[in-house]
Amino acid sequence: MYSDNVQKMNELAQLLTSASSFPKELEIQGKYDLLEGLRVTSEKMRSCSQTKLLKLIPKVIRNTIKLCRCNGVDSNVVNELKESLLLLDPKTDVSDEFMSTSDGRSTRPQTANTTASPQPRGGSGAATTSIPKKKGGSFVPLILPERLVQIREGQRRIASILFVSMLPSNMIEVMKRIQTAMEDQMNANELVDTVIQDECHYPIICRKQEQEILLSQTRIALRTQNDTIREGGIKYFQFFTKLRYVGDTSLIVCWFLLVFLLVTCKTFNLTFLIFFLFPFFSSVNYLKTTPPK
Repeated sequence: MYSDNVQKMNELAQLLTSASSFPKELEIQGKYDLLEGLRVTSEKMRSCSQTKLLKLIPKVIRNTIKLCRCNGVDSNVVNELKESLLLLDPKTDVSDEFMSTSDGRSTRPQTANTTASPQPRGGSGAATTSIPKKKGGSFVPLILPERLVQIREGQRRIASILFVSMLPSNMIEVMKRIQTAMEDQMNANELVDTVIQDECHYPIICRKQEQEILLSQTRIALRTQNDTIREGGIKYFQFFTKLRYVGDTSLIVCWFLLVFLLVTCKTFNLTFLIFFLFPFFSSVNYLKTTPPK
């Protein structure tokens, strides 16, 4: 994640640095007026109405394509302008063959406005957009909100390329130093990753194998302990259940014996009752109610 963020920052710094230098190339080729025209049109797009915005988009697309065809424009700047053109109009042809064409054919992009059926001259029919209407008492916008967000994003990205060269020279130098620092940081990250891969890969694998072995042994020990506790608990409850059964059975037998003695014996021995039966009944009752220990 850290390397990805550094890479994105480096790409942005490279883009702004390249965009700050290509106006000089345009001035050498005598095409600096094209850049100035795009700047003026971009400023108009920023504050105009939707009707005017739809009229300015084809002009911006045509001039941006001319700008991409100029010599001395870096590839990263061209790619940024292509992505911005697709945001302005997804039907724009931004193929490499079309962008590299510099012959005499028209540079008008094949957009929805240019491929539509021609409107009659004069009046409001010459406009490439329709007038907003009211439907059911509510205003119907010319551009859908989702589409307007894309257009504004493309306009913003093109404007960042056009106006970055107007920054003070000290800020441009700061951007160049930032780009150099980002490149050094990326090289350092690659070097650290290589060292970690070479020196720490084998110990990490060993530690991972030891972790898996420990986890397996712990799982077996816990399973064995659970089985032992379960078997011990079953034997424990079986023992006390049998002990309770023996106590209840002995108590019933003694009661029958006492009844038998009272019925059959003519002379009842009180000493036998005191020293044998009463202690036996007390012991059985204590055995039934005593704690497990």
